Amino acid sequence: MEDKLVFLKQYDTMVNAMYEKELLEENGIQSTLFNENITELLPIFNDRNDGLCLMVFENDLMNALQFLADFEETTNTEV
Repeated sequence: MEDKLVFLKQYDTMVNAMYEKELLEENGIQSTLFNENITELLPIFNDRNDGLCLMVFENDLMNALQFLADFEETTNTEV
């Protein structure tokens, strides 16, 4: 069965996208960035396309969503 890439999250900055991409991959969830070149080179086009998107394999989507939610909750309570 072929696994397809699906949308996980959209970002305004490359820094945030790369940070969460690395977090996912350190925890065994493969991911990739979509539109990374166009949004960095021509940010004025962010409104005309999907912007900078983090994509994961469909079978990892629920785990990725849960991981990022748990991570955000943990970092927000440590303040």
